[in-house]
Amino acid sequence: MAWKLDRDTSQFENLPEATNMTEKRKAEKELIYHNKLLEALFKNSTDAIAYFDENNKIIDINQNFQDLFGHRLEEIRGKNFDDVIDIGKFKSTDRDYTRSVLSGRKIVEEGTRYTKDGRPIETLIKGVPVIINGKLTGGFTIYADITDRKQMEEALKYQLRYENLIADISAKFVNVSATNLNDTIDYALRLSGEFFAVDRSCMFLYSADRKTMDNTHEWCAEGIEPQKDRIQNYPVAFSPWLIE
Repeated sequence: MAWKLDRDTSQFENLPEATNMTEKRKAEKELIYHNKLLEALFKNSTDAIAYFDENNKIIDINQNFQDLFGHRLEEIRGKNFDDVIDIGKFKSTDRDYTRSVLSGRKIVEEGTRYTKDGRPIETLIKGVPVIINGKLTGGFTIYADITDRKQMEEALKYQLRYENLIADISAKFVNVSATNLNDTIDYALRLSGEFFAVDRSCMFLYSADRKTMDNTHEWCAEGIEPQKDRIQNYPVAFSPWLIE
């Protein structure tokens, strides 16, 4: 696209005649220079950027937008920006963001967006209105791919939850007595089952010769039928992976 900030030169017409042409040329050169700076920033930004008009119709995208989302400019130019973002997954965009930008407000949010082929991307989203001579003429939406950062954050959260689980269960067993041993085991099985989001968690007691085992304790998620009474004197040979 031919990038333009504003080429209205009427503001120079009332300058004193002796300096009018010189100042006008200087201002036009500065305007061209700033236009080139803006175009370079748009094209070379490491973020994905889309530029749309006051009617939310796409005017331009940079190469990183194409690389991130898979849309080519010739395919989406003139289309509704939110409709294009929804192509990867229906109703995945937040149209309130665009309405905010087109009402003159800046936004900074995080959200999941989808590529053209439906792959989810965690993004930092910035919306910037374009206002020239006091008139809103469109806006930019800028996406930074933060998928790796979010995955790392989730991994750290998981690790912290796991460590808290181990600490909680360990603390219970430190002070366990014969009278509350069964309750403590049930508590540990419930916490473990809920943490790992499984249907059931069980404890088995092996026979002296390690050939059979009994299911002594069992926790089941809601809606899951208990199996403890059925798994008694169970031959270890049927499930060798339990002792590997």
